[in-house]
Amino acid sequence: MKILRFFWLFMVVLLLQSCSTHHNIHHLKPNAYYTTQINQKPYIIWVENVADRQGHRDFARNVSTTATAYLIDNSEFTKPQSFRINFQRRKPKVWLDGKSAKASHTFIDYIPPIITEFPRRYLDSLFATQVYKDIHFAQVMGYWDSKNLSDEYIGKFLLKSLTETTTKKKLNLKMDIYMPKHAGKIDRPLLMLVHGGAFYVGDKAEKEYVEMGHYFASLGYTVASINYRLGFQLSKGSIERAGYMALQDAHAAMRFLLANADNYKIDPNFIFVGGSSAGGITALNLAFMRNENRPESSFKSLFYNDLGNIESVGKHNHITFQIKSIAPLWGAVDDLKMLGNNNTSVLSYHGTKDPIVPYDHDYPMQKMVKKLAPVFFSKMYGSKPIHSELRKLGYREKLVSVPIESHAIWETNGKTNDLFPQIINEIALFFHEDLVPNPVKIERDPIALQRYFISNTNDVDLVTWQCDGCFIININENEVFVIWKADAVDRKLSTSGVYRNGAAFKTEIKK
Repeated sequence: MKILRFFWLFMVVLLLQSCSTHHNIHHLKPNAYYTTQINQKPYIIWVENVADRQGHRDFARNVSTTATAYLIDNSEFTKPQSFRINFQRRKPKVWLDGKSAKASHTFIDYIPPIITEFPRRYLDSLFATQVYKDIHFAQVMGYWDSKNLSDEYIGKFLLKSLTETTTKKKLNLKMDIYMPKHAGKIDRPLLMLVHGGAFYVGDKAEKEYVEMGHYFASLGYTVASINYRLGFQLSKGSIERAGYMALQDAHAAMRFLLANADNYKIDPNFIFVGGSSAGGITALNLAFMRNENRPESSFKSLFYNDLGNIESVGKHNHITFQIKSIAPLWGAVDDLKMLGNNNTSVLSYHGTKDPIVPYDHDYPMQKMVKKLAPVFFSKMYGSKPIHSELRKLGYREKLVSVPIESHAIWETNGKTNDLFPQIINEIALFFHEDLVPNPVKIERDPIALQRYFISNTNDVDLVTWQCDGCFIININENEVFVIWKADAVDRKLSTSGVYRNGAAFKTEIKK
């Protein structure tokens, strides 16, 4: 009986020894980090080699390991120390920087955190897309709302269409809505597209707008390409009123979209507008014109009825909105003063010798009507003076001036050219800055020097960290505690994550 008790006691001792003692260093792996205690202080060690005394990796009694040890304390930097353990017949001998030391019986794996590379939503095409066509958003009185003709036919078309501008009829204005598939539950930024065509021709389904619709939907946007009232009589007042009615219709379309934000997964905090030519003019008016800026021709006169305020078309008149950014391509305005009404970011492309919409301050349509331009049009301020005024106002703006004599500069002979993908990519980059107005930055606590944290935590949904040339000794969501390796050549702390609107971020600091 005594012999049996002694046997079981011996087995328990062996079991406890195998579980608690990690001086059996053949369990350690080369090229790996472990946490332990040396001389009753916390260390992280980098194991370089584990071998028997003859240099062969096995589980022999005489086993040794060599490592580099880093003291983990309240210091900003930790210096490397040589660390070695020898086992001779299960009796350990420990050296730290060549001096005898005592080491813990426990070695715990230290696995450095690694950042996650998140998909670049709103910058990369991540989603398949779907389109919902001909969504009705308003009923109006007008001449027509769709004519598919290119700019080169506009002059002839004006003459042929005079009979159609004698009476108005009821028009059901429609839009095409492009949406990403399987894009999650996140509400999406809205991009509204307004086609061009001199307020006389054009359609929401022209190839450029179809491509833009699918492209921005693939980035994660909800995109709406709209139709609006077209046509005018051959008089300065009628042409000016056509531009104002396009603004009214675009305003109605925007209110419709926001009224149905839940159906189309729209985030009303991130609204963007893009358009070319007449669409660019409408985008500028939608962002900056207010009722006090209404053109004189929009009011009641001897020849015209009052068109009403900007919000008088369509439903949901109570809805207001703030546009983050617009991309008016080869656009213009009648009055620079209205730019002061609203701080909206503006990206413009414009040919410096544009013969249709002036790049500077001049009459539009000079290629079409030549010397008669002053009869039918007032002078307009093109992209050059617009951006000069925006800079004075301190708005975020960018003008890309292209030294060519072309109007729709993304087309050549009716087909999109190399500028088209450049332009839509530039628009995506420009809009992204307003999707992320306060980019995440890594900041350091000026008192607790080991503590680093990210700015703008209210807009952040997920954060990951990584440290090169340093140790992350604690992570608490939006902050980390770091100790830098004094012997590291490159030292870098990185963070990546996702904003609440789905945009990804990645940033770093170097030490």
